[in-house]
Amino acid sequence: MTPDAIRLVRESWSRVDDTRVELAHAFYRHLFRIAPDTHRLFGHIPPAVQAEKFADMLGEIVRVLDRPHQFLPQVSLLGRRHTQYGVTASDYAPVGDALLLALEERLGSEFTPRMHAAWREAYQMLAQTMVRHAIREDTV
Repeated sequence: MTPDAIRLVRESWSRVDDTRVELAHAFYRHLFRIAPDTHRLFGHIPPAVQAEKFADMLGEIVRVLDRPHQFLPQVSLLGRRHTQYGVTASDYAPVGDALLLALEERLGSEFTPRMHAAWREAYQMLAQTMVRHAIREDTV
C-alpha cells in the first residue's frame, strides 16, 4: 500500500475508532443481508463478543498497516483458524463489501472515493494473505 492509502485508512479509522463496536455491528448487519449463508459461520459466539473481537482486530491491523511484518503472522493464523470455522475463499468478497458499506454508513459523506479505494486495497491485501495461508494449511 502507498503511504497515502495508509494515511487515508488511518484517518478514516480515527473518525470511527470511538464507535468501532457499533461499526462492527453495522458490518455484521450488512454481511448477513448481502450473504445470509455466512450467518452459519458465527453461531458459536455471542454477537456482542464477536463484534468486540472484530473491532479490536481491525483497529490493530490499521495500527500496523505500514508494518505488514508485524501483522502477517497474526493474519496468517487468522486465515488458518477461519478455515477451521468453515470459511471458504468465496466468503471473503462479501466480507469486504460489508466492511465498506459499514464504513460508508458510519462516515457518510466523509467516506471519500479515495478512502473507499484505500480500504478496499487494505482489505484485499488482508484477505489474500488469509486465503493464501488457509490454502497452504489445507495442502500440508
